[in-house]
Amino acid sequence: MLIEIEGIDGSGKTTQCDLLKDFLWQHQKVDAVVVREPAGTEFGSELKNLIMSDTPRSEKAEVFSFLAAKAQLYNQIVLPALAEGRHVIADRGSMSFLTYHHISTDISIENLQYLMDIATGMVRPEITFLLDVPPEMALERIKKRGNLSPFDKKGLDFFDRQRELFKHLCASPHCAFINGSLDIEEVQILVIKRLLTTGGNET
Repeated sequence: MLIEIEGIDGSGKTTQCDLLKDFLWQHQKVDAVVVREPAGTEFGSELKNLIMSDTPRSEKAEVFSFLAAKAQLYNQIVLPALAEGRHVIADRGSMSFLTYHHISTDISIENLQYLMDIATGMVRPEITFLLDVPPEMALERIKKRGNLSPFDKKGLDFFDRQRELFKHLCASPHCAFINGSLDIEEVQILVIKRLLTTGGNET
């Protein structure tokens, strides 16, 4: 099963990915691997360093850099893990790619989805958890952890637009809308309850 945990930066994705991995093993004896983009592989890490640098490039070139990292991640980790019967938990994934690059480039969601399907071999998540938090709260969390990335510095307007697009994309039976403003433990309970109703307790 491929699970994606989504939301704007600062919504608590990484925390919930790690908690879900631990829960699946401790309570369900389900082996899961957590993956992150773009630095989920050695190749992806090299691309991330380039993306985070001041090297001049167009926004469309950046789209294909992320696609390259995604293609390698799926080929090297995601697809083999799924073939072995393991669960894969993605710390951001398709919705982050679609929302960020649609806003940055005005490339349509449909065209971005087409490109992403090529990179992933048409493998899509069985369930996505959207952790929704107000951008103001997200930015406060980001500032507390320090080391702001260029993406963290996009500002409230960008985060507002991305949040609304996330909500639009979450209008699907395969997406669970979660109030990410709640305490960590409360969010974890909501995620687990929804996952178990989708068959996420099956090996």
